[in-house]
Amino acid sequence: MKTLSALLLILLCLQAKAQKDTLLKGSTFIRFNAVNLADVVEPNISLGVERRFFKQVSLAFDAGYIFYSQQFHSMGSSSGFILRSAARYFPDNNSLYLEGEIHYKQHTHHLHDWVGHDVVEGVPAYQEYKEFRLRKQVAGLHLKVGRLIPVSKKIWLDMYAGIGYHLRKYIIVDHPDFVYSIPLEFNTITTGQKEHLLAIPMGCRIIYRLR
Repeated sequence: MKTLSALLLILLCLQAKAQKDTLLKGSTFIRFNAVNLADVVEPNISLGVERRFFKQVSLAFDAGYIFYSQQFHSMGSSSGFILRSAARYFPDNNSLYLEGEIHYKQHTHHLHDWVGHDVVEGVPAYQEYKEFRLRKQVAGLHLKVGRLIPVSKKIWLDMYAGIGYHLRKYIIVDHPDFVYSIPLEFNTITTGQKEHLLAIPMGCRIIYRLR
């Protein structure tokens, strides 16, 4: 689990590096993140592009694929995607940067289980055992700090950490009138219920210069 202490450790490591590195040269970059394949909850991989518009500002977009869900894998197959867009600012024209990011995740699970029908004041009139698609949707904002570490003339490691806000809910696809309870780590929620969550994004990706 990502913890605040791990976040502070990464930030200290980033800050401890010398800040005299010049900004990486180029205007268009490919971004690749395979580290999240090690995520035991929702392993995923992402690929993106970053475009430098000014010496200190760039815009980026990433798209990722989620392979399965550790929570629901024993009940059926699942897959999903992640979309992120970000703006980066490089103060003092060095390799340290500040980033604002918009995050969206959608993960669909194919399940066989009991679902409730004809819900009145949160209580279903009866339940039916059937096949259905449970979809998790997460939207949020991230604020990050990071550092680009040169590996070669065209390749950099991009290390980052930050804090953010997520809005999460579950729905049953094509059946908004059905209700299903989802057991989570600390509580149980029902479809349609919204959760407000603290996010701590951190990781490492590879940056490759195209031109």
